[in-house]
Amino acid sequence: MGKHLTKFFLILLFATSAHAKRPNYCREYGLGWNFYCQDEKKEESATKEDVKSVPENQEDYAEKLAQIKKTLEDKKAKAVIYPTEDNIKDYMSYQQIVLDKSGTFADQWRRVIWKTPSLDYTQKRPVSKVGKESWIDQRNKDVTNTIRHINDRYGIFFLFSSTCPHCHRYSPILKNFQDKYGITIMPISMDGGGLPEWSNFMVNTGQIAKMGITETSVPQTVLFDKESRQVLPVGIGVLSHSELEERIYAITKLEVGDDF
Repeated sequence: MGKHLTKFFLILLFATSAHAKRPNYCREYGLGWNFYCQDEKKEESATKEDVKSVPENQEDYAEKLAQIKKTLEDKKAKAVIYPTEDNIKDYMSYQQIVLDKSGTFADQWRRVIWKTPSLDYTQKRPVSKVGKESWIDQRNKDVTNTIRHINDRYGIFFLFSSTCPHCHRYSPILKNFQDKYGITIMPISMDGGGLPEWSNFMVNTGQIAKMGITETSVPQTVLFDKESRQVLPVGIGVLSHSELEERIYAITKLEVGDDF
């Protein structure tokens, strides 16, 4: 028993001495710093420090970025064409440096957004579940309030033809929309005939052209701004309640690009 134990300690001592004489043991066997090889850990830290450092002169940024891309592509091409262990390791090592730079950029990006809410798009369009629900609730209230008071400034006109099947399909939808919001929609017949949902309608005898409406396709929904005297097309064809709500709100309340 004593001989076996002595032999075990001699082997352990020899192995420890061998490792001590080979400081690149971890690099040689690819163990990395996760196996407590301090040399590799120091190299890793030094590399990350180099990546995060920002030079005083920042005028050569375009050249540096172009050089990084070229170097990465060159190393990749070399590793693909000549896939030796050294070439692949060289490419992977440089790729890690590039990833570190990208990670630093992404981290700095989010920190800038946290400090500068005006640059944060999610302030306009939240991405979290709670934020989305809050945004949708407020938007629905704004849309409802806008449409309920639409006649204060705008006239809504429904251009139709009594022989148009799509007009017959759209007519009850639009009538229900009018009743839902308590607003007034003026139907205008382009052929002199009527529709079942509208007992009172206007026959076009040139009024459309005087208003500035040049498109006469039916069914057509149009807003007329009484202040600016401008025609604002809402849409041609059969529209649902949600489409009418979205379009009327966007046309009358939002500037181009506000929702994007």
